[in-house]
Amino acid sequence: MIAPDGTTFVTRFSSRELNYVTRWILYNGDQQVAAFALPATCRPEGFLAAQRNGSLIELAPQQTRTFHVTTGVL
Repeated sequence: MIAPDGTTFVTRFSSRELNYVTRWILYNGDQQVAAFALPATCRPEGFLAAQRNGSLIELAPQQTRTFHVTTGVL
């Protein structure tokens, strides 16, 4: 995402590790949000929606999973 002043914001991740991304941009009288890339393992609808559509990822006790995300300003 590039701001009007030329500042560039970047987020990089593997879609094999994080299979969804949410783009949340909101501008009104009360709120101003530019969460341009929120990598995730589910859509914003959450647990029950992921369970219903078969995309729920569950870990067994003591199991781990690693995600790599790079985010910053250029």
